[in-house]
Amino acid sequence: MSGRRGAKQRRIVLALPRLDRWYFSTILAAAHRELERDGLVITLRVVDDGPDRQALWSELLTLDRDDDGALLIDVHLSSEHAERLRGANVVTVGELTGVFPSVTIDDENGAALALEHLLELGHRRIAYLGRSTGTERVTFSSHARQHAYSRLLAEQGIDIDPELTLLRPATIPDGIEAAGVLFGRDEPPTAVFAACDELALGALRSARDLGLDVPDDVSIVGFDDQPAALAADLTTVRQPVDELGRRGARLLLDLFDGSRSDILDHRLPVELVTRSTTAPAH
Repeated sequence: MSGRRGAKQRRIVLALPRLDRWYFSTILAAAHRELERDGLVITLRVVDDGPDRQALWSELLTLDRDDDGALLIDVHLSSEHAERLRGANVVTVGELTGVFPSVTIDDENGAALALEHLLELGHRRIAYLGRSTGTERVTFSSHARQHAYSRLLAEQGIDIDPELTLLRPATIPDGIEAAGVLFGRDEPPTAVFAACDELALGALRSARDLGLDVPDDVSIVGFDDQPAALAADLTTVRQPVDELGRRGARLLLDLFDGSRSDILDHRLPVELVTRSTTAPAH
């Protein structure tokens, strides 16, 4: 991927964990539209938690501190790595560093909106389907969403049943499998809050495969509001994914223009979208 070449070129490393998910491809497209201009040469890096991560780190160290930059989408930088890159033109999306400008959403508030909705409907036995990265590292957003789940239940005096919390990769098949485990408990949940729409859609399919009525037997809430959520009429938390990409790219361009702000944490709002998969608890 590259922009049109002008007299002076800046190299931008645009890194993200994968391309085959709606969230990442949407952010990537929005960021690229902002960055596609004269003099910018964009290098795309798809980074998992293996050797690609070390290769990306080595590449970041070679960036020219004045002319080059990087936009890291849900790519974790350790505090040590962030300090070594301090002063470079780096912007992160979805991860906070305390060193570089970061664009995130209010994950904890978004999860709280979902939980408050279910609690207002009278649900007390609420399961949490969280995202697992397949590594020991818990992402910033996953930690915030699970923390909100625990906090809201505790504030209502509801004991947290560890059997109602499952972490799985963010795919529909994993959501089907995990929800099958939840619905097979001796005391199944009356509601499920999933940390992403893929897991929620899997839970929706699992419930229907088991003959459960959604929402009469079980309510389900997701997080993202991707197009598939609209098609499934899923109640979910909407996040401005396009704006995450645009804002991250704009912040990087601001750094190139010499505009550095003391504000590092740029938090975008979210909203609850109520559809047909939630109803009062029986």
